[in-house]
Parts: sequence; structure tokens; C-alpha cells
Amino acid sequence: MGVRLVSDAGVERRPIDQLGALLEGDDGLAWVDMSITALSSIYGMNVIVNDRTRPVQLAVVLVVMAAMSATLLRWARRQGWW
Repeated sequence: MGVRLVSDAGVERRPIDQLGALLEGDDGLAWVDMSITALSSIYGMNVIVNDRTRPVQLAVVLVVMAAMSATLLRWARRQGWW
């Protein structure tokens, strides 16, 4: 997981232990790269191929990504962030 602070000064990479302070501050936007990025980097954009698309594999990847996104959004809502 990667943490970045997006502010007027640009984008800065920060250690994960600073995430709490970044979320409490008003300096900018805290950006967190989660496991959806890891999943997409494993498959890349090569799941949909014109001649050889595998519908079952595509469906599984999309369901897993949707489930991960829903879990993250549900967690953020419980934290009161959204």
C-alpha cells in the first residue's frame, strides 16, 4: 500500500505510519493505493483481448474488483469519511 499527499506543492510520497496525520490535516488530499492496484497490475489491461477474451476470467476479475471497492467504500463510510 502506498500513501501520497497531493497538495499545491505537488505530489509527495509518505510513509504509511503518517496516514493518520495526513487524514487529519487540511494540507491537501491523502491518496492511498490499495490492493485493487495490485490486482490490476497482475492482470494488466490484458484481460480483454479482441480475439481471445476469456469471459469467465474477465467476470471473475471484475467481481473481485467490485467486491474490493465495495468493501473499501463500506469501511470509509463507517469511519465517517463519506
